[in-house]
Amino acid sequence: MPSRGFCPYFLAALLLLANALRAAGDPIAELAKFSVFGSVDPARLANGKITSARGPQLDFPRDLSVQAVYLVPAPLAKTVELHKQFDATRHPELKVYLHGDISPKPLPADFARLNSSPANGAGRALFAATQKLPGKSDLQLSSAEARSGAGVPANAFWSRLLLQRAGAFATGGLGAQPPYEVDGQSARVSEEVGRLLKEQPKVRTQFQPLIGQTPLGGGAGSLPASHYWELFDVDGTGALSLGASYTAINGDTAQMADLQYYASGGYFVFLTLYQMWDITIDGHPATLVWRGDSLSSLSLSELHGMERMGSGAAMMKEVQRTIGSLQKDLGR
Repeated sequence: MPSRGFCPYFLAALLLLANALRAAGDPIAELAKFSVFGSVDPARLANGKITSARGPQLDFPRDLSVQAVYLVPAPLAKTVELHKQFDATRHPELKVYLHGDISPKPLPADFARLNSSPANGAGRALFAATQKLPGKSDLQLSSAEARSGAGVPANAFWSRLLLQRAGAFATGGLGAQPPYEVDGQSARVSEEVGRLLKEQPKVRTQFQPLIGQTPLGGGAGSLPASHYWELFDVDGTGALSLGASYTAINGDTAQMADLQYYASGGYFVFLTLYQMWDITIDGHPATLVWRGDSLSSLSLSELHGMERMGSGAAMMKEVQRTIGSLQKDLGR
């Protein structure tokens, strides 16, 4: 009978649908679909434990990724706000010295705090490198930017550069950013981000709705952004960065993206993605959080074997330190 030929396909379709619905309603199953964590017990994370691991092996020599899972003993909405309001400058161990918000349409006043840069070793090293322009030394700039810095005071130079790059990003996204031109190599941040996502197809699929609403998917993006700049330490030298963060909440889940699309040193691009699920632990509201960090750094292309493994371990340690600092803020 015709139904005998139809039933197996119909049952298979039902099974696929059931599995999809089960994964959609089960954070642990959903986590296993796109992450490197095959199984996670939220109850074992209840005391602040952070589980971290290397991400998938990336193809390009200057790319690296790590992933982490942790629990926040608070409802989803509060957890989202905790991440959005996190201020790394409150935690000296993270070595972020200045953080400033940037207006949706960037203004010179947004970078006024550069005049109060700390007079520590990292700040002095950045100042000294800037004074050598148009020789770029270890600074990550376009050739045109380097030429424009000749004879210009360091604070004035960086205020102007950050304003120009932030303005270009706000109107044109990643494609509007000038290229990095370092040691005879040229790199465009749009290509760096695109490659990092392409190298992680499961993560890209999981975050496709968010990607499509942000500059990660091309253009300026339609989702509102929180723009910022920071001064931080890279191996004893100060570096300046520009970033933007995005949030999308859908019922009892949320996704966030933090994109650092410019840095004067340390890395070309640093992308952090968050997937959050509203759950209950022992009758109390909590949020299960997956965090994935990916970066592109010229210095990584020079590492091989054990040195490259060591860089992954160092990145995991830094991510754990950051998550631990965030958990301390919740305690406050």
